[in-house]
Formats: sequence, structure tokens, C-alpha cells
Amino acid sequence: MMTVDERSRSIETAVEPQARPRIAMMVVVTLVALVVAAFALLAIDLGSNLGRTELVIVLAAPVGLAFGLVAALRFEWFVLAVLVVRPSLDALGTTELGPGAMLAAGFLALAIVWLVVQHREGEWRRLSVGTRGLVVFGAAVCASVTTSQLIGTSVVGALEIASGIAMFVVLEQLLVERPDRARRLVTAALCSAIIPVAVGYVHWITGNYTVTNGGLGRVRSTFVHPNPFATYLVLIGLLAVATALGSRGRQRWLSSGLAIAAACLLIATYNRSGWIAFAIGISYLAYRQARWLVVVLLAGTLVVGAAVPSVRDRVADLGDKQDFAYIPSDVPENSFEWRVQYWEELIPLANDSPVTGIGPQVILDTRPEGLEPHNVFVQVYVEIGILGLASLFAAAVAMGITLRRRRRGATGEWDAALAGAAVACCLAILVMAPGENLLNQTMSWWYLAACATWGYGQVSTR
Repeated sequence: MMTVDERSRSIETAVEPQARPRIAMMVVVTLVALVVAAFALLAIDLGSNLGRTELVIVLAAPVGLAFGLVAALRFEWFVLAVLVVRPSLDALGTTELGPGAMLAAGFLALAIVWLVVQHREGEWRRLSVGTRGLVVFGAAVCASVTTSQLIGTSVVGALEIASGIAMFVVLEQLLVERPDRARRLVTAALCSAIIPVAVGYVHWITGNYTVTNGGLGRVRSTFVHPNPFATYLVLIGLLAVATALGSRGRQRWLSSGLAIAAACLLIATYNRSGWIAFAIGISYLAYRQARWLVVVLLAGTLVVGAAVPSVRDRVADLGDKQDFAYIPSDVPENSFEWRVQYWEELIPLANDSPVTGIGPQVILDTRPEGLEPHNVFVQVYVEIGILGLASLFAAAVAMGITLRRRRRGATGEWDAALAGAAVACCLAILVMAPGENLLNQTMSWWYLAACATWGYGQVSTR
């Protein structure tokens, strides 16, 4: 039998390896926070003499150091911090030196290092079929860079997509066999909406819109445009609904409140594909988890249609050509027709390199309109070629297989809620893909990964 002293020493031995890293983490984070605060005060003091780009550069070093240290000490905290802060960063600038672009590049670099370390230390877990499909698609994107008309532009475009796919791989490695981390991930994703939603309502109430030429006020909050803001609201809104259905007590009320706030703000973006995607996602959750949601959806649709005439006008008019920055005089009044004509002009561009395409992001930089295709499938075919389009469809099928396994293997109310959120969010993205520019939106990739919670439990690794 162990003596009291021996039991005491064994307890100290068991606790010490965990306690010391936590104390060290607290000390490092505190010191880094002080450094960041000092640089922030310096930037504010010099703000009158600095432009927005210079201000971002001044803050980039200490903030980057903070994120790097957190990633080195505990990579999970770094990923959660990235998800919490990313939606608010575009308000500070959207250039290649903007904080959002710098964070995406930094995340990709640190993710690659972390994944290599995981593999070398024997901690690597076999990827699900869905994530492997995305990795194959990422390889096709990289291959298209070799035949690009603008190598530099395509490298940047490929890195944006690679950073998005990397989030799926990282989250799967973090979440597999660790269901406790899935709850923290969901919490971080939902918390990321606090600032964008608050700013969005301030803009809506004060009339600080992104206004089209037709006079339609569209809220964009901290985002560069109402459309990516709508995509984000769809994902977060569906995740909030699913977690509300799978929770009890205060968490249910908080998730329900966020879902309602996101749904109302989604109306103010006037993004039609976002409205449809959200409705389809809610319909799926209703079918699987709560049939009464159909009544709520129908009632809400009728109320909004009756109380907000601009919504009826937006639905009746398939689009407004004034949504676009470049409008030739011979463009049809209906923007759907304009898009079809634009796609017809873009598709022949792939004839020069049909297998690997003309290169990521080349359309945006070479077309006189200065516009993306507003269609993921057209963009993939033209820029990444037949190889890219085939791998994208294969990835979609692989995701379907993973989601099916995920849903069938779900156990318990919370697990079923996460499985429902995964399917609903992927359905929503599939609905939005033919009418939105999602391919190079790294943030949309990240939050789809967070909402889909790939690799949660052991189901998707079969």
C-alpha cells in the first residue's frame, strides 16, 4: 500500500506536466498582450500621421508575434482565435497587405508546419473521404498555376484556396476522437458573429449602407461586400439553429437569439441566393430535427414579404444590373440574363488550356469588367480546367459520403445537432455556388469547415 507521501508525490507528478504549460501559457499571453497594447497605443498616437495601410503594418508585427506564440504553445487556441477575429478584420483594409489576407497566409504557413509535426510525431489521423476529396481539388488548383497567363496572380489565388482547404484538414486532425474540442470550436464560430452582427445592425439602423445605383440599401457590416456577409450569416445562422436544437438552458437561448439576429440581418443584405440557401438549410433541419421549424419559416417569409416591400421587389426582379460596377450600354435590364451572357463569354477562354485552365484569379484581373464570374462552376472550369471541375465534383460526392456517415453515426442530441449543422451548411453552400463568388473567399471555406465540424468523433474516419 502506498504511503501518504508517496500518494502525494504521484499526484504532483501527474498534475505538474499539465500545470506548468498552463502557467507558462498565461505568462506568455499576458506579456504578448502587453506588447500588443503598447504597439496599439503607439499606432493610435501616430494615427493622425498614418494611413490605414500603414496602421495595419505597424500592428502586424506584434499581433503576428502573439498569434505565432500561441500557435507554438497550443495550436488549438490559435485556430479558435483565428475563427473568432477573422470576420471583423476586413473593416481595417482589404488589400494584399490587409489583415485578412495576412492572417490567411500566416494560418496556411503555421498549419503546414503543425501538420508536418503531427505526422512526424505519429499523431496523424487518417482523413475522411470528404477532406481527401478537397485535398485532391487543391492539388488541381496548384496544377493550374503552371499554365496560368499571370503566374503571380494565380499563385495568390491558389494560396487563398489552399488556406481554406487547410482549415478542413486542421480541424479534422484537432477534432478526431476529441468531442470536447468540437464544443469549443462551435462556441468560437458563434462568438465570431458578435462584432459583425452588432456593426451590421448599427449600419442598418443608421442607414450606413453599401448602396447600389438603383438606390437599394444593402448592409455589409465589417465585410467588403454584402454578398460574402450574406454567406457568412447563412453558415452562422444555420449553425446557431442546429446548436439551439441540440442544447438546453442558457446555451439554447443564446443560440436562438443569434440565429434570429443573423436571419433578420440576412434580409438586409438583399442577397437572394443567401435567402434561398438559408431556407433550404432550415428546411433540412426541420425535416431531421424539428418539424415545427417549417411553420416558423413559412410564417417569417409571409411576414417579411408583407412588411418589407423591397424584399418583394428584389425577389420579383431576378436581379438588378446596377449591382455591377461595369455596365455596358447594351446590357439587358435583367441581371440574370447579363450573367448568362457573361458566362457565355467566359467559357471559351478555357479553350487555350482546357485541361488545367487559365489559372486561378485570372478572370478578375484580365476581363475589362473587372468582375468574377458569379458562378463557382464556370470559374473552376475556366480557371482550373476540366481537371479542376472533375475534382470539384468528386469532392462534392466525397463530402456527401462523409456527411451520410456522419449523420448515421451521430449519437446523442448534441452530436445529432452537429451532424445536422454539417449537412445544412453544405447544402446551403451548394445552393449558393451557381450564383456567388465563393471559390477564393478563404473566410467562407473556414466557416464552412467550422460549421461542418469535420472529423468530429470517429464516424467520418471510417
